[in-house]
Amino acid sequence: MDGQITATADDDITGASIDASSVLKIDEGTSSVTVDLSALEESADITAVQNDVDQNEADADAA
Repeated sequence: MDGQITATADDDITGASIDASSVLKIDEGTSSVTVDLSALEESADITAVQNDVDQNEADADAA
């Protein structure tokens, strides 16, 4: 063996889904993995920044 990892099976992805709670599930052959993506949710932060930009534009227009 020259350091390479040999695979016992080459399964293809057979399904993928994401639910309303931002949990991603990927099925590959007979196994699956789930990942909680909710920590990546930044909608509130993006809205806050956009509101700040909008206010700065309004202040500049009024000056």
